[in-house]
Amino acid sequence: MLSAQLRFLDCKKIELYQDNSGVLKLRLDKNEECSIGKLRIIFPITDFGKFIDLYDEKGREIGVIEDYTMLSSASRRILDQELEKLCFIEIREIENIIEKEDGSLIWKVQTNKGGYKFEIMREMLFTRGRRVIIFSDHSSKFEIPNYEKLPRQSRKLFDKHF
Repeated sequence: MLSAQLRFLDCKKIELYQDNSGVLKLRLDKNEECSIGKLRIIFPITDFGKFIDLYDEKGREIGVIEDYTMLSSASRRILDQELEKLCFIEIREIENIIEKEDGSLIWKVQTNKGGYKFEIMREMLFTRGRRVIIFSDHSSKFEIPNYEKLPRQSRKLFDKHF
């Protein structure tokens, strides 16, 4: 059912590149190419680089890259650069985490952009080494670049729930 709703792109047949003006392009075959206006990681959150949704400049879905490690090395380098541009808001301090009855968590944090309050399900958080990535209920992306550098009280709050 899922594959009927999504257009999966064959990583062995596509090429990602930037044109001379720096616009990200997708070549689907020798006769079809388009500009990419937006990238979005759709799921699973725990496996960064899987299921990347591509949209054209008008916001229409082009298709999904199921596993970007299957792309050519040149396309993978280009996609890595683009994925790094997806903006993460850096969490510098966790003020509070409250668990609701449904299991979701309400976070109150201080970031590089000021104070935030957001709600997540536990599945919306994953770690890569010391880095923690959090996707909120409103599609905001937060990160803790290095968990060990959080203030002690913030680490205690985090450890209590994870």
